[in-house]
Amino acid sequence: MNFDEFKAVFLNNARLNGVEDLCHSDVIEKFMQLTDIMIETNKVMNITAIKKVEDIISLHYVDCIKLCPYLHEDAYVLDVGCGGGFPTLPIAIVRPDLKIVALDSTEKKVRYVQSVSDTLGLNVKTVSDRA
Repeated sequence: MNFDEFKAVFLNNARLNGVEDLCHSDVIEKFMQLTDIMIETNKVMNITAIKKVEDIISLHYVDCIKLCPYLHEDAYVLDVGCGGGFPTLPIAIVRPDLKIVALDSTEKKVRYVQSVSDTLGLNVKTVSDRA
């Protein structure tokens, strides 16, 4: 899927869920990068069972960012059991003002989330531990 197709699907889903005002081109570009990384990583490590790009957009990305309008500016957020980075990564993409800590007991998933965060330049800190 090229960027224009990805953007059209993303914006349509965002519009249907009332979050289109959060979805500028640079944000959608980061979501496309995240998708590419996730699909590639999913070949060797189970990040998600959802593999179809259209479903990833609606079930992972847009579903996660619906929370963003309710978070105060510059808030601290703790994602307990972040797994493959949901909702951590989508929220961090849309709301760079937030300070997000992603906590999970599975070290390899925490390393994945931190690696993606570093690659995309997101404000995420990860911790591998139990709550």
